[in-house]
Amino acid sequence: VILRLLRSVQESTGSAILLITHDRDVLTAMADRVVSIGSVPPPVSARYAAAAPSEQSASEVLRVVDLAVHYNVGDRHVRAVDGVSLHVNAGETFAIVGESGCGKSTLARSLVALEQPLRGTIAIEGQHVVGATRTALRDRRRRIQIVFQDSASALNPRRKVGPCIAEPLHIHGCYRGKGGPAQIAALLELVGLAPFHAERFPHQLSGGERQRVAIARAIALQPAIVVLDEPFTALDWDARDGLLALLRRLQAECNTALLLIAHDLQLVRQIAARTAVMRDGTFVEQGETAALFAKPSHEYTRALVAGSLGHQTVRQPLHLDHRR
Repeated sequence: VILRLLRSVQESTGSAILLITHDRDVLTAMADRVVSIGSVPPPVSARYAAAAPSEQSASEVLRVVDLAVHYNVGDRHVRAVDGVSLHVNAGETFAIVGESGCGKSTLARSLVALEQPLRGTIAIEGQHVVGATRTALRDRRRRIQIVFQDSASALNPRRKVGPCIAEPLHIHGCYRGKGGPAQIAALLELVGLAPFHAERFPHQLSGGERQRVAIARAIALQPAIVVLDEPFTALDWDARDGLLALLRRLQAECNTALLLIAHDLQLVRQIAARTAVMRDGTFVEQGETAALFAKPSHEYTRALVAGSLGHQTVRQPLHLDHRR
């Protein structure tokens, strides 16, 4: 929608557009000429393979049945999530795709009990979240954590990195039991940061470094599943690749499941074992990623795959100027 608006304004006013973006699909749709500073990365398929649970690790860590989250906005009744069901196995990557405003982030927030559902069930390793007592909910939240899209707002700007990572350990009363400062240093090392980063404030870090801090905080409690709500959108290619490699390593070492919300279908195609397509609060279809993208059954999925949500119009072949 935004790209179509930009194109309309450009055509009506004759304006030029200087577009700065990490998104190759946007470049393909919009640009007459491109200046690439650095290098264009190889296709995703050359670097990653879809993560499916092994036969030994195919235990279910998350099950959602008929989940609905509704709310009122003025005179409108919004069905943000409306009858969604899914399951995720240990060690698996499950992706949810769909256009902005379809309900993906509301679903993500409801999974970690930041949104109150109207109906439905959420079970983490067989333990129900909806309707749980405060004590039970706190214990179950240890097993599911979330990494938000905007790390700058997800981290407290008044607290240094060390206390930000330590916060969930303090909340669950296991900071000293997990090793205290030594554990914070170990988590920083695990996500590719140095011990001195513990003394930095979030604004002193790059976007990629902040997301690494957010991931360190999310895995501090060794959850069974991590929800990733568009965690790579604002990052450049190098930062995204580093975080993807980190997540895949953590997944392999700890058998952690990942629920990935993303717009990048090429990325999803390569790293997710199964994918659900969301529109207007519901799943229009879901299944094994390769089969779903190769032969989508719903017209909306076919539109997504064809790039009809803003990326389908290519005015001229790209002329690339590679500069370092």
